[in-house]
Amino acid sequence: MSSIRYWASRMSGKYSDLMWSELGSGRLRQGWGSRADQDLAIIRSKGRSEMNPSQKDANRHHRMAGAPGGWQAGDIILVPNIPRRRMFSLARVTGPYRYEPMTLPDGSQDFGHIREVELLTQNGVANTSHYVGSGLRHTLTTRSRTWEIRKRDEDFAFLLDHLDEADLIEESRATDRFQRVIDQAEEKVISAFTDVFRDELFRNLGKAEWEPVIARALQSNFPNAQVKKTGGPSERDADIEILFDNPIGGANWIIVVQVKDWSQKAGASPVKQLRDAIETRTVRTDDGLLATQVIGAVLALTEAEPSDELVDAMDALERETDVPTQILYGEEFQKLILEGLLRVSR
Repeated sequence: MSSIRYWASRMSGKYSDLMWSELGSGRLRQGWGSRADQDLAIIRSKGRSEMNPSQKDANRHHRMAGAPGGWQAGDIILVPNIPRRRMFSLARVTGPYRYEPMTLPDGSQDFGHIREVELLTQNGVANTSHYVGSGLRHTLTTRSRTWEIRKRDEDFAFLLDHLDEADLIEESRATDRFQRVIDQAEEKVISAFTDVFRDELFRNLGKAEWEPVIARALQSNFPNAQVKKTGGPSERDADIEILFDNPIGGANWIIVVQVKDWSQKAGASPVKQLRDAIETRTVRTDDGLLATQVIGAVLALTEAEPSDELVDAMDALERETDVPTQILYGEEFQKLILEGLLRVSR
């Protein structure tokens, strides 16, 4: 069991910029520390009945002095509302307590209680960041100046593992965090499926059998389109068509897909089929207006990888026809099938 303990310690909100600067310099400061007799090292030897009122105020920070049951080297301190409101910072205790009041902008002295720390969150953390567990968000509502945070080790561990993430400072809504949970769960499911899925997929499907599977996966990726399997005698050089209504009027849109169940390296021969598929589906009315327009041409390779010759030929096809082209293969191809079929099954 870890000996690290987790604490929260509110610094001055009035001087938040100054406290943030001190924290960045390795000094976590607390107030009720302006007089010489408020040094916790002095107060520690006194019973409460022996303390004067100012010492009783200062003694609220007795945990930071390092006595048994208080802050120890290695403990993590959460500092609410630093560097600004609705954010917090994390620091690790690295050195002993000392007492050293500082001079404030108005000339007065305070915040003499110091614990040496290492600032872990260089830009702070948004209270509602998706890296912050609900338990930590709840503890931020505590109104005490200093308290121990218990039973939140996993929340802290997760946060400490993501200190380098740039979006730590970004706020999120509950609905955003819920969607992130769904996305992460889906990603884990897909990852767990992948090894078994790939081997079984290629063992069970071959040649034209791929076409309805790919069409089904594409339909889930384009729910507002009509996906048609056109393979066979009337395919006109495309195995699958994805048809869209033009949202601004005019010619309807088509993406043509050619599927090749090949292995090893794929040569450039499919490019002629895609060219013919584009030409035969670019239809004009009697008055010369476009009735249908091809807006994309995709070559899906089940196991093969594209040769340099194929890549060059697809680039040339795109330049000559002004139709965007894409070669779908390898992990990207498997991901299309997996995500599409999982989405259909939900």
